[in-house]
Amino acid sequence: REFGVPPVAELRQRMEGVQWFVVRDILNLAQAYPLQEISALIAFALNHEHPKVRQHAVGLLRNYGRGLADNLLAQRLEDEDSEVRVAAIRVAAARRSQECRAGLEKILTAPDFSERDLREVKSATAAYAALVGVSAVPVLDRILNPGLLSQLRHTDTQVAAAFALASIGPPAKESLLRGTRTLNAKVRDACRRALE
Repeated sequence: REFGVPPVAELRQRMEGVQWFVVRDILNLAQAYPLQEISALIAFALNHEHPKVRQHAVGLLRNYGRGLADNLLAQRLEDEDSEVRVAAIRVAAARRSQECRAGLEKILTAPDFSERDLREVKSATAAYAALVGVSAVPVLDRILNPGLLSQLRHTDTQVAAAFALASIGPPAKESLLRGTRTLNAKVRDACRRALE
């Protein structure tokens, strides 16, 4: 028992049939071992029924090498729980995970994107801009500059897109200029600030 922590196999056995917070605590204990040794524990937690466990497991993927961890992150981008998706988005951005690019674009173009939690909207637009760079402009432009009927309904989503476009720099200037001509004063102001 290194550092007083039970062996990984014993930790995995103890994860079965217990409350969600016990599983989360076992994951915390398991961090005493190298990541490669606890991958089975993380895989179990990523598919756990409780979203807090899945969210915690997503955070543990941050330090893994490329490959399998990125594929697991991409799967969690489609999680049913908003908090898990936000955690996956943030870890994907921190890792610069190109495997998550398509999943992020799917989130941004989903019909219900504007109705999602504001933290998810902001995280997704910022992460997409960071991962994709200049190629993100068309998708973010469609969010910032929707049709006339959508201009007044999706204010927070449009503001998030404006700030994500600002992070891209000069290639996004035209989209932001179009945003300054919107009927929505809050979006207009956000675009002006983004252009400064």
